[in-house]
Amino acid sequence: MMKKITLGLCLTVFLLMGSMRLVFASGVRITNVRWDIESIETRIKIHYVLETDENTLIDKDHPLYIFISYTLDSNNKTLSWRRPLDANLDINGNGSKNESRDSIISSIGKHAAYFYWNGEKHTRDEVSRANFKLRIHAKEMILVPADQYVIGNSGANFEVNGRVELSAFYAMKYPVTLEEYTNYLNEIERDNTGLREYQYKYNLKMAGAEHGIVRKGDPGNYIYTIAPGREHCPIVYVTWYNAYDYARWAGLRLLTEAEWEVLARGKDGRTYSWGNSPEPNGNICNMFNDDVHRPSDVHRYEDIWNKLNLSTPFGAKELTGNVWEWVDTYWYSNDSSTYDSAKSQTSYKNTSNRLLRGGDWGTDVAWQCAAARNNDMTSLSRKHGIGFRCAMDY
Repeated sequence: MMKKITLGLCLTVFLLMGSMRLVFASGVRITNVRWDIESIETRIKIHYVLETDENTLIDKDHPLYIFISYTLDSNNKTLSWRRPLDANLDINGNGSKNESRDSIISSIGKHAAYFYWNGEKHTRDEVSRANFKLRIHAKEMILVPADQYVIGNSGANFEVNGRVELSAFYAMKYPVTLEEYTNYLNEIERDNTGLREYQYKYNLKMAGAEHGIVRKGDPGNYIYTIAPGREHCPIVYVTWYNAYDYARWAGLRLLTEAEWEVLARGKDGRTYSWGNSPEPNGNICNMFNDDVHRPSDVHRYEDIWNKLNLSTPFGAKELTGNVWEWVDTYWYSNDSSTYDSAKSQTSYKNTSNRLLRGGDWGTDVAWQCAAARNNDMTSLSRKHGIGFRCAMDY
């Protein structure tokens, strides 16, 4: 039987039961995909194999975050994609539902996941039809261990000085790309008829030649595609609310500003994400002196980083330049020696300024400092250099 399955970063294929090799993330492949409706349990077993190239590391500190979407509709024009409830999905395939960190996969090889269709109030007949479709989404993650970390103290703009005690968390290895965001747009309500401006997930500036998400169709029936060559560039022109909603859809959250800074600076409290010296030759991140003049592919600088033996403390990429990153923290001034997270707790309905971190393709050397904080934008701002990445609790 031919099943339609969508895998990874918005890669849609038709495949027969059996073996097929598919690239769904840089250096990672998913193969031998099939699913069976089990006769005893009211569930579907999804089989797949994870493979990596020799340069891609998958382990407990560099895992994959996997989640699944599904639809029962045969008409692609309907708005039918949905996420199963956590209680009805077992990503790591051990037979136990609704577990903590169930979606974190830290090894290559054979894997299985279970979708409990009865819990979603479907019938066996519904899920056995040829129009039942699955999407398996995968994101490369980085583990940041619990510890006390240095923040501020680097002469950066608007610095917060002192130390912060953090619980362990996972962060996305890369900022969210156009490919990932387009996948999101094609699974959620597509018309832009919201009561509040911040409910709009898409705006026409995203369709510019330098940004690349193209929308076709009519309200309630939009289809989103990506301009060729822009798939792995960061999404921009997103408000803080767009970033928050994407993270919630993916089962993730936004980083706090303290988490973002620790991700960039590590235990040693380095000044820059790559070390303690400014960018040496204008060629290791996309900022004002690199002559790129727009958001670039998130893999653009990896070869030169490898050549210069540079790395971030935990292995995250693109923390400096390219795009600013929204964090889940309000702006506030702090002159004390200890970071006070209570002063920056956020509320979804509050449009006050939230912080941006990391600098974009047009900012100067002062914003290369990992402690630099930008509060110039309201939570409703959309700009050509603002994106985001997501996190989850350990």
